[in-house]
Amino acid sequence: MNGYDFDIGEVDKYKDSHIKNNGVLKFVCLGKFAEYDEQKAHEAISKIKDIKNEGYSVHIYFVGTNKEPTLSILKQYKLDDCSTFYPRMPYKEALKIAINCNIGMLIVRNEEIEYGTKVFDYIGLGLPVLDIFDHSNNFYKEFKNILNLSQSFSEIPKDIRSLYSRDRNFAAILHLLH
Repeated sequence: MNGYDFDIGEVDKYKDSHIKNNGVLKFVCLGKFAEYDEQKAHEAISKIKDIKNEGYSVHIYFVGTNKEPTLSILKQYKLDDCSTFYPRMPYKEALKIAINCNIGMLIVRNEEIEYGTKVFDYIGLGLPVLDIFDHSNNFYKEFKNILNLSQSFSEIPKDIRSLYSRDRNFAAILHLLH
């Protein structure tokens, strides 16, 4: 297990309720996206297109994501006009953007053997993660309760968020190092 490595209260002070709850469902991807797997990127963008077709207003923020091939995929689904790309930036600055979003997005290269670190950042920020995962793999089994929070877009409660901090996860295995 990894975990997020920031103070929830410190990051929460950057949350702007007006921005977060202004009627637009905001998705965010911190770091690489389609660079990991273009097919999975298509699945994610297709799901967002379906959500938009249900009547939601959506916007997608990519922080530190290479524009290509992601932008080409967005254009195929006609979502390029509601997407913003930010360059790579310091971790804390990226978190300030993500805290004002509603749903995290990530692609895991191998869902059977890895989790990636972004999932923990999203959990710490209280963001459910867009579910594009194979439900038979380890990633889904470990994180199914925070994937779209069981098909809602609700924020992850702080008591659940605290379970995934790096300090807490590390403390659980500290005895192995003695």
